[in-house]
Parts: sequence; structure tokens; C-alpha cells
Amino acid sequence: MRCCERRDKARAAKLREKILANLSSSTPTALGAAQGSLTHEMPTKPITFEQRVTAAVLQKLASIEFRGPENTDLMNRLRQQLAQSSLPGPEVEEVKIDFPNQVRYFNLEDRALAVETASVVQNFIRTQTGGTYADYEIAVRSFVSHEPKPPAGQVEVWCNLGRKTAHGAW
Repeated sequence: MRCCERRDKARAAKLREKILANLSSSTPTALGAAQGSLTHEMPTKPITFEQRVTAAVLQKLASIEFRGPENTDLMNRLRQQLAQSSLPGPEVEEVKIDFPNQVRYFNLEDRALAVETASVVQNFIRTQTGGTYADYEIAVRSFVSHEPKPPAGQVEVWCNLGRKTAHGAW
């Protein structure tokens, strides 16, 4: 889609509309986009078109937000690791705010997915950082009471390597 947008924005817009129309008629719940902030404390980004299509097709999705540009390569490798664990995701995104390490889930049925994701992330960070983050912790946090919700099967991974623990104030 990005390639098409670069070459012909009008054609990309038409294609986007066509895909969304086709998907909305067959999988309406997979397209429920979360717009705006999910908490008062921390901003979240809106669900992108790419995430909606991926969620509709694959039904599981993990987005990765992280702090510190020096961690971009590590977070891209984490994204690849999660994809190998049947949990693909969009491009990783650096955020400039301070936050605790956590995997967020938004639907009750996604708690087990979030726990599994947290385990994969924690083991990955501990083993891929040469012992620097051997005591790295990541919490599983419920966001089920927040509205609007993304579709079931989506979790958010928030990695702040400036914090080795999952605890602490925002």
C-alpha cells in the first residue's frame, strides 16, 4: 500500500476505500479502530489502515512502542521475533514520553495472548542485550475498561529500556 501511495495517491485512496469496503462487509469487528487516547496518563496512536487490514486478515497483531532511538534495531528484531511467534505487527514506533514496561491488552479474551507476548518480550530483551538487561521485567496490564477498543487479538508492547522494571510512576 505504501508503494502505491508513493506512486499514485489518488489510486491508493481508491484502493484503500475498496479494501475497507470489502473487509467491513465480511469482518466488521476486525475494523473497529481505536482513535485517540486510551488513558488519561499516556497518549496512544490511532490504529492505522495498515493495522486494520493486518488485523482483519491475520486476527492477531502486536504493535511495539519504545523509547530511545538507540533501541530501534533491537525493537525491529523484537518485531521479527514476535512475527515468528505468529504475532506480526506494523513498524515499530519510538515515543518520547517516559512509561513503564508493559504489554497492554484491551479485550478479556486477549489476556493469555498478552501473558505469552510478555514472556517472549522479556526473554528476548534479557538474552539479546548481552546481559545489560538480564533483570528486565515487563508487566501485563489490562486496558479492558477503556473505550474505544481495538479489535480482539491486538496487544501493545511498550518497551522502555531506561527502566529495567515494570513498576514505577508514569
